[in-house]
Amino acid sequence: MEYFNPKLQGTIKCVVYYHTDIYRIDFIPYRKKLIESLKLVICDELEYSFKFADRSTLNRCFDKRENCDEVIIVKNGLVSDASYANLAFKSGEEWFTPGNPILSGTKRKLLINRGLLKEREIRPADISQYSEVCLINAMLDLEDISVPVEQIF
Repeated sequence: MEYFNPKLQGTIKCVVYYHTDIYRIDFIPYRKKLIESLKLVICDELEYSFKFADRSTLNRCFDKRENCDEVIIVKNGLVSDASYANLAFKSGEEWFTPGNPILSGTKRKLLINRGLLKEREIRPADISQYSEVCLINAMLDLEDISVPVEQIF
């Protein structure tokens, strides 16, 4: 079985599907989304501590974005994640990430371990204390996608 398509160019995302064993591997082009606005969405029932192929609850959250580009999920009164990325909030020269992520991503852990990101409880009312929010994941570095907090609704 051939997994990799040598005709793919640019940034490539590898998606591994598994249960007890790997049953599928996909390599697909990765394109950074244009995110200019974020909508706060409450979803207390969301449980996504491991990546699942079934993203139906995350998709229902995303569908509530109205005319915004992406959502910020609020769970149990605390800011957690976007639908596909962890969050980093800038205050002065420091970056903070919600201490209660829905999924504790690898890039988030790396930035914390390197001392570039600090965990903190962030409530929706606290957002105005920050200047911007960045979306981070395995494919997105800090400041790749940055949104001024004034664009959070």
